[in-house]
Amino acid sequence: MSSDRRTAPAGDREPDSGQTFLEVEGLSKYFSGNDGLFGPLTFEGEGLVPRPALDRQRVRAVDDVSFEIRQGETLGLVGESGCGKSTLARTVLKLLEPTDGAVYFKGRNLADTGGEELRRMRKDMQIIFQDPQSSLDPRMKVGPIIEEPMKAHGMLDDEDREARTRELLGKVGLDPQHYNRYPHQFSGGQRQRVNLARALSVNPDFIVCDEPTSALDASIQAQVLNTMNELQDEFGLTYLFISHDLSVIRYIADRVAVMYLGEIVELADKEELFENPEHPYTEALLSAIPAPDPRSTETRSLLEGDVPSPIDPPSGCRFRTRCPKLIAPPEYDLSDDEWDAIRDFTRAVDRRSPAIDAIEADEDRPPAELRRDLRGTFFGDASLRGETEDIVEEALDLVVEGDIEAADDLLQRSFVDSSICAREVPAYDVENEHGDVVHRANCHLHRDDA
Repeated sequence: MSSDRRTAPAGDREPDSGQTFLEVEGLSKYFSGNDGLFGPLTFEGEGLVPRPALDRQRVRAVDDVSFEIRQGETLGLVGESGCGKSTLARTVLKLLEPTDGAVYFKGRNLADTGGEELRRMRKDMQIIFQDPQSSLDPRMKVGPIIEEPMKAHGMLDDEDREARTRELLGKVGLDPQHYNRYPHQFSGGQRQRVNLARALSVNPDFIVCDEPTSALDASIQAQVLNTMNELQDEFGLTYLFISHDLSVIRYIADRVAVMYLGEIVELADKEELFENPEHPYTEALLSAIPAPDPRSTETRSLLEGDVPSPIDPPSGCRFRTRCPKLIAPPEYDLSDDEWDAIRDFTRAVDRRSPAIDAIEADEDRPPAELRRDLRGTFFGDASLRGETEDIVEEALDLVVEGDIEAADDLLQRSFVDSSICAREVPAYDVENEHGDVVHRANCHLHRDDA
């Protein structure tokens, strides 16, 4: 069942009976070459000149993202490095100005707030950064570091701030006597506990955790995660927890959102997502988790190819350029084996795989022999039919002639661009046998006629 994307209305709204704590609607964050000190100018030679047109194009770091977080839960956000997780987190907190969309926090649209009102609201929204070393001022002792947010928001007097700081040090598993130590005197895990104490100092309701354990050893990770769970129960916290480690996400999250190239491609309860992934990208991420048994012979679904540029993302489904389940165009009436062979050949040409490079580099053998070997490599003894055969034959000729670019253009235009994966943006609700929506999975495999 397809679900339309919503356009975020302006203004505030009432919280959803206390259930929806934070709601993100159609949030986008684009960057361009016009951003920064010199805007559309750059240095060349001895002066400033206009930037090339490519530099002024927009980088779609976060593009039309929607989700909600319920009060008291932990939403895990997972994806490859560079997919936009940290940018999304900073845009949600309005540390970065959103390009479009709305973020409702306790019913208030943060996109419409600013100045003193936003500063007051920041007390309820805190962030823990990835690197526990660089996020602490090395010239300050940890006591004043933790007190700094309280002082900025005018909370308590000097004596009470110190007392609260020492109490928080104990809460996060550190010795209150560490108040007068400098950050370099702590281990990485201890520094991250200092960051956690600093975030808690102003009694927040919502904390964004931006890969807070990725720089820590596994045993220290477990200790910090346990502390975060205990503090969540004690203080009634709500977390947005970002990580590329699915094992960490499975341990701490209640629900999981999977992000790829600026978009959320799947969203579900933790156990549902881990046991029944509905998007090929999620399946690949789960398959990449190291097996605890080194003798395991389980087949892994490894992703091929590079992540496309966020400046010019693919049309339709952004994952289609790497998807092992790209849907065949209906006009060719291909069997599954035939489509698999065509798809493998198309990607090999597009990525100039070793098999394609070997044909181009081999100048000693007759073209007919090279062509026969190339067809055998990708199609075996398969007999294609009609227009499909004609397209493949022409592409084989172009590869043997050395015109790889023309072969790639022909195959992309004929087979890839006509797939529904390239023509339409997917957005589907996945239901269980009882008709309950259990997933949001942006993959055309879940269309009604699939």
